[in-house]
Amino acid sequence: MTLIAAGLIFGFVMRGPIGLILPAAVVAVCDLLDRRWGRCVAVSLLSLVLLAVGSTGLLAAAREQGGESFARQVLRQEAIGRLTESTRHPPIYFYPVNALSAFALSFPVAVALSVCAWGAWVRPVNTEWRLVRRLAAWTVVIMAGLSIPTKQEIRYLIPIVPAVALVAAAVLATPPPTALTRRLREWLIGLFRLLPWLGLGLVIIGMSISRLRALLPGDASPGAASLILGMLGAATLWLTRRLRNEEPRAMAAVVLGVAAFVTTVLLIVEPLATGLNSVKPFVDDVRLHRASGAPIVFYKIKPDSSDIKFMAALDEPVRPLFVQAASELASQAPDAVVIAARENFDALPPEVKTRVRLVADGRIARLECVAFSIIMRGETLSPPATLH
Repeated sequence: MTLIAAGLIFGFVMRGPIGLILPAAVVAVCDLLDRRWGRCVAVSLLSLVLLAVGSTGLLAAAREQGGESFARQVLRQEAIGRLTESTRHPPIYFYPVNALSAFALSFPVAVALSVCAWGAWVRPVNTEWRLVRRLAAWTVVIMAGLSIPTKQEIRYLIPIVPAVALVAAAVLATPPPTALTRRLREWLIGLFRLLPWLGLGLVIIGMSISRLRALLPGDASPGAASLILGMLGAATLWLTRRLRNEEPRAMAAVVLGVAAFVTTVLLIVEPLATGLNSVKPFVDDVRLHRASGAPIVFYKIKPDSSDIKFMAALDEPVRPLFVQAASELASQAPDAVVIAARENFDALPPEVKTRVRLVADGRIARLECVAFSIIMRGETLSPPATLH
């Protein structure tokens, strides 16, 4: 119990209340599954006490540092704001659906295993499957807990990665408890044998279509990827014929298939995703038209959002400002550069738009954005910057 308490305290220190609540929920649910009622109650009570003490201390420290207004801001950012600040709550399936691609291959395999071995979750046949059930509970509790706040990002699911990877590995590392699980294992091994050739085919098709080829950034390596995938495919064929025992052949197929998947991701998928989500072109355009040291203002872009990507790419010691109302724009410094989402810029009132000088447009990751400055009354409007 001492180690659990230390872990919960550490989670609160690192991530605030959510850093304590979700780990505590995982431990309590695992205790429930194992029918350890006493420990479940003890962990729950301990968590409530630590949460109350930690939250009280956090708010007291906030009041000491910045007064009552700062304490209210901390309360909003750490608790209330996570539940109420957005009018549009993502759909309940946001995390499960997006995790299928973000955490491939492990998450799809773990889901398939959960479906095929449902009976093993209810009545584990051995210690290994009891462990797998706890790992599955870990994953479900984290995903369910993170689905409650209004702001959801796929990167928030990083805490489930170890559990999901181990659940997926159970397909190969533990004896199949059912005939359906055995078929799943055979199907996966067959897929691993095909992965080098599937990857090679996708690269060849992508390079033969001009529109797809144009999307690849300069740091992608389709030639190297094709060579490596071809060698992995040839090695898979050779080892399949050379190895006589089924178990070594299956493991060789898995190792080479994973290598093919990693090769495709590192040399093709990641450079492509980085290029599509790049902030640098937009930031470079803004830098060209921004006076040295001029303020950066984010309009209807809240902290801990796209502003972080923009400021990281800007790489200057500038403290950004945040405004939520169009009426606040007129009070900004004349040389300030305002960053807004395209839809919010288009929705500006006409009396504000008449005093706007466009600076640049582009993307912050996948968010279409516009950079502009506000013209002081009586100032002559110069021709706007040419936008893309």
